[in-house]
Amino acid sequence: MRGPSAGPVLWGQPRGWPDVAARLHNDFQAVVGGAHPEVTRSLEALEGAGAMAALMSGSGSTSFGIFLDRNVAERAARILAGELGWPCRAVRTLSAFPEARLD
Repeated sequence: MRGPSAGPVLWGQPRGWPDVAARLHNDFQAVVGGAHPEVTRSLEALEGAGAMAALMSGSGSTSFGIFLDRNVAERAARILAGELGWPCRAVRTLSAFPEARLD
């Protein structure tokens, strides 16, 4: 829980990766996971490998996990690629959103 000195949390402004992880949701995940057990398998594997959260992306073409430690993420990608036989990559997220430009 948040302490009194943490300040207000405005909806839409997460205060770090744990807050982002707590907000993750995809309405299609239960439906797609029921029809395609490999989706559920990938999410369980990500969480089992140390992801604080795992989610199906979009309509299920990819799954991703949020890791706080880069070394853990890289190790998980290597292990899961071997165990699942699927391409797995550890990537770094953007530290800020780039400014949108309309040229």
